[in-house]
Amino acid sequence: MAEFALVAPIFFLMLFGVIELALLMGGQNGLVASARELARYTAPFRVATQADATAVCNNAGNVDHGFTQQLNGFMSRAIPGYNASNWSAALHERTVTYTWGDNADGTHYVQMQIHIVYHFPLHVPLISAVLDRFDGTVDNKFKLDATETMRIENLGLTSTYSQVSCDV
Repeated sequence: MAEFALVAPIFFLMLFGVIELALLMGGQNGLVASARELARYTAPFRVATQADATAVCNNAGNVDHGFTQQLNGFMSRAIPGYNASNWSAALHERTVTYTWGDNADGTHYVQMQIHIVYHFPLHVPLISAVLDRFDGTVDNKFKLDATETMRIENLGLTSTYSQVSCDV
C-alpha cells in the first residue's frame, strides 16, 4: 500500500500530462486543417491586381461567404472545444496575404499565405501551470500557430504588385 502512495502521484501526473499534450496536438492538427481549408476556399478568387486583392480582403467579413465566417466554421469543426474569443483581431492573428512573383519565363503568379494563431485552453491544472509558461504568457492558454501557402496561377497577369494583407 505504501508503494502505491509513492508511485500514484507520479503515475497520475504522467497520465494527465499525456492527456493534456494529446488535446494540444489535436488542437494543432485542427488549426493546420483549418488553415489548409481556408487556403482552398480562397484560392479560386480571381486576384490579378492589387485592387483585386484589396476587394477580396474587403469582402473578408461578408456574412454569406466571407473568409471570417468560413474560417470560424472550419475551426469550430476541426478544433476540440473551439471558442471564437481565443484569438485577437487587434494582434493580427488571422491574416491572408497576397504576394506577386515572377516565373522564369517572364510570366507572373500570385502567392497566397494564410496565417492563424489560436490560444488553445489548457485543462489539467498542474500540467497547465507548467505548459502555460512555454508561450511567454500566463493566461491558462497555449499559443498554437499555423501557416499555409498556396500558389495561384492566374492567366493574364501582366505585372507584379506590392504585397496586400488583410485580417480575417
